[in-house]
Amino acid sequence: MGGTVGVRDRKTRIPVWPELVLRETVAALAALIVLLVLAMWIDAPLEGVADPSMSMNPSKAPWYFLGLQELLVYFDPWIAGVAIPLLSLAALAAIPYLDPGACRGRRSLVPAGGLDALFTGGLVLWVALTVIGLFFRGPNWSWRLPWGGRAGHAAVPAAMDWVAPVIMGAYALWLIAARRRLREQIRSCGIRICFHHLLAMAALGILVKIVAITIIEFSTAS
Repeated sequence: MGGTVGVRDRKTRIPVWPELVLRETVAALAALIVLLVLAMWIDAPLEGVADPSMSMNPSKAPWYFLGLQELLVYFDPWIAGVAIPLLSLAALAAIPYLDPGACRGRRSLVPAGGLDALFTGGLVLWVALTVIGLFFRGPNWSWRLPWGGRAGHAAVPAAMDWVAPVIMGAYALWLIAARRRLREQIRSCGIRICFHHLLAMAALGILVKIVAITIIEFSTAS
């Protein structure tokens, strides 16, 4: 049976060269051409000469850093600027080891589509934070409408220390309810299952805190 599995694996594999490398090269050239065309037809949105005697309100980072700047509304600086980016990079690096079929016996470490849903959710959240920081933040980083609606009060980071205990308590209850399945996953995949659970808890905690603070901001806006 082992020989049959080996032959099947060899038949389903695709060589990196030239199939994969050729496709990546074509995709990179197409992206470069699109960027060159856009650069020729669209001017860079440069502002006026800087005036040291006047500070902009709000002072916004470039669009590719606005997601991090928006996170400062919801978390302490070391969490928004250090912990969350490092956790995101660690999660991306761990995907090959958490992917279904990576464990012994070809048993799935996560439910079908779980990694796809987690990655897609994180990407959507990052895009949403960037859009909010770019179009929906006015003076003192308060809420405003892009077409000139009334702004709310200045955004102030809230502690909300209840988020972590609630998430950990819910996780503990889930462990008690699913202890048999968890034992099977640990026997099949080892300690890596703990990292996946930690990643899922962190993602859920980040989402809960962002949604809760946003609701509080809107409910107390004047």
